[in-house]
Amino acid sequence: SKDVLDEVREEMRSLGSYIALNLEGSSQERTFSLSIAENLIAKIQSETDMPIVIVHGPKGEDKARVLVDCYNNVFRLSLSPSIKRSAAIIKDAYIAITPDTSILHMASAYNTPVVAIYADYKTRWPAMADVSESVVVGQKIDNISLDEFAKALKSVLSRI
Repeated sequence: SKDVLDEVREEMRSLGSYIALNLEGSSQERTFSLSIAENLIAKIQSETDMPIVIVHGPKGEDKARVLVDCYNNVFRLSLSPSIKRSAAIIKDAYIAITPDTSILHMASAYNTPVVAIYADYKTRWPAMADVSESVVVGQKIDNISLDEFAKALKSVLSRI
C-alpha cells in the first residue's frame, strides 16, 4: 500500500541507491549462515560502494542486526519486518540479491534488477526482471561460489 511504501521510503531516503540483500529462504538449506553472509557482504562491497539494505523476516532479524553492527554501510529497516515492507524495499532497490523465490517474484513484478541464488532443486522459477543473473549452488545455499556470485553481480551492475 502507499502508506507502507511511504514509511519505508522515508527511512531509506538518505541512503540514495542501495542494494537489497535477502539472506533467508523458506528452508534452512536455502538460508545463508552468518559467515557466508559476511563473505557476500565483503564481495558486494568490493564491487560497489552502494549501501546494502538487509531484507529479512522475523526469523532473520538477529542476523541482520549483527551484520548492521559489524559492517559500515549495511542497514536494515528499523520498522518491524513484514512482507509489505520487504516488497517496498525491493521495489526501490537498485539491485536485489536473494535465495528466496518470494523476494525474486517481487523483483520480477517491479522489474528490479536481480541476482537470484538457487539451491539445486527440481522446479526453478526464473528471474523475470529485464536485468537478471542466476547463480545455482548445490543442495546447500552456503556452498555458493563467491567468484560466481561476483561475476553475476558485476554482470548485473554493468547492464543497469
